[in-house]
Amino acid sequence: MGLLSEPEFRVGLVLGLASVAVLVTLLGLRAKLPGRHIEPGAAPIIGIAFVTAGLVAATTIGPLPWDVVVGVVGVTVAVELAAAAGQRTWVRAAVATPFATFLATSDGLPNLAWYQLTVVSSVAVGGALAAATDTTWRREALGPVLLPITAAGVYVSVPDTEHAAALLGVALPLALLAWPKPIARLGAGGAAGAVALVVWGAAYGGRGRPASLLGAVACLGLLAAIAIGPRLIPTIRSVIEDLDRRTAVFGIAVVHSVIVLLAARTAGLQSEVIAAGLLVLPPLLFAIGTAAVVRPPSVVPPPPPASGMRRRRPLA
Repeated sequence: MGLLSEPEFRVGLVLGLASVAVLVTLLGLRAKLPGRHIEPGAAPIIGIAFVTAGLVAATTIGPLPWDVVVGVVGVTVAVELAAAAGQRTWVRAAVATPFATFLATSDGLPNLAWYQLTVVSSVAVGGALAAATDTTWRREALGPVLLPITAAGVYVSVPDTEHAAALLGVALPLALLAWPKPIARLGAGGAAGAVALVVWGAAYGGRGRPASLLGAVACLGLLAAIAIGPRLIPTIRSVIEDLDRRTAVFGIAVVHSVIVLLAARTAGLQSEVIAAGLLVLPPLLFAIGTAAVVRPPSVVPPPPPASGMRRRRPLA
């Protein structure tokens, strides 16, 4: 039976389906308001739903430490406010860092400096980049499609899979609101909060084999890395330029799956930190290389600057 035999996954799946029903109802009511028109992928609500349902699912597994709730909610709100104020990605990462520290030092996690640093950096930087990805790819609603693949990679990587299974169950139905038709997306704060919750699930699930955390966080893959693509080679022609949005998102999801599988089945299975650190490099480089040659189908790269200097394009 695999995943379906795990009660945590079934609970998450039920909560995910319930979240979909609630969001569809809210979107339907919003569409009926006078003078309102909703563009495809314009509703930034999936991330908040994932965070809410994910926290509820976690409480069914066991008592949820207060600092986990504060950390996840804090990251979500801080990044959302920073995004609403038009702050750059590094500012969003900075305001998320104090709340990421709550997660890194929460009850049940190993008291290892490198472990805590990995959690803090993955939550703060990874969450801010995921928020940028969700904004840049808002018309394609890419974030909700990549999120369950990342959660599946965490599930494969860590030795204790209860929380990862629950989060995967929540994420899968929510992806239906993003593909094949982009009805909604994660939202900036929701994307950061989703990353925070997934990383905490990886850290808690990996406490029995700490090195697995490195492979698990590398499963963020294109969910985080694709945001930096426009800064790497600003004028390059996108390899998906001639594809329609639905096909482009599907293709990126396939590549993301390869990256996640590589990270989970190599670095994620290691018992030694050094070995895991070395094995995590190929999937990370693969993700960065992919990000460098991919743009949203609706985005045309700028022409080369006349001065010969590289023009940087700020992250969303």
